[in-house]
Amino acid sequence: MSHDLSIYCPARDTQVFLRWFSSRPHYQLNGTQAWYENEDTGVYFSFEVSEDVEGPESTGPSDSSPGERRIDLNVNYFRPPFFGLEAGEELRAFHAHFGGRMEDSTVEGDAPVTCDTFVSAWRQNNLWATKHMLHAQDEVDKPS
Repeated sequence: MSHDLSIYCPARDTQVFLRWFSSRPHYQLNGTQAWYENEDTGVYFSFEVSEDVEGPESTGPSDSSPGERRIDLNVNYFRPPFFGLEAGEELRAFHAHFGGRMEDSTVEGDAPVTCDTFVSAWRQNNLWATKHMLHAQDEVDKPS
């Protein structure tokens, strides 16, 4: 189970995004994915840069506006709370550098998604997932 957030940035070459990730600590590139892993904290997650750019001639995904590139952030659940905080700080740095709008299907309402709402939503969903996983494990461990 994981939390997915999409960031729609003004279109740039994929390599512009990947160079930015590679210039930061704790990132390794794998194709169009930037894998973050901090050995000191154990935190890991990934960003993936879409190959497609939405434009006037594009037949790509319909949720992008013309001239946008989608970057997806994926952070697993059933993790300690500081995973969301560290991912939020990296999201904040990315957003400060590239801008763009964020979409998170787990956030209700019409208010824009921010780095803070991402962290809050991840925490809430992580807590739910953790409780669910522990409850499921209790059911498996019960004697017959």
